[in-house]
Amino acid sequence: WAAFMAELPEGWLMVHGAGDAVQPEAEPVPVSGRCARVVGSYGTRFMLLSPAATCRLTRLAEDAGAAEPADWLLGTLFATGRVYCPREPLFRHADAPGIGLGAPCTP
Repeated sequence: WAAFMAELPEGWLMVHGAGDAVQPEAEPVPVSGRCARVVGSYGTRFMLLSPAATCRLTRLAEDAGAAEPADWLLGTLFATGRVYCPREPLFRHADAPGIGLGAPCTP
């Protein structure tokens, strides 16, 4: 995690940890050995928002007046080009094979 964070470009808004393979979904664009820019994604399972992203989403939600699903507002973050993900998985989701439903975790 520390190595990934060290390569995260300054001014990042969100770290997008994992998503489902929904088509058509653009592949992340590598920006360094450990970091890639996320163009857009569905099925987010992990997000780390910067304080700037949290403020931006709060303003957008207030402006929208709850007229749209909250996760639709994330599209505005992807559009900035300041959303990144690790190029190699740093964690696994509970639904991943070998983790969910009490199955033993294998590295």
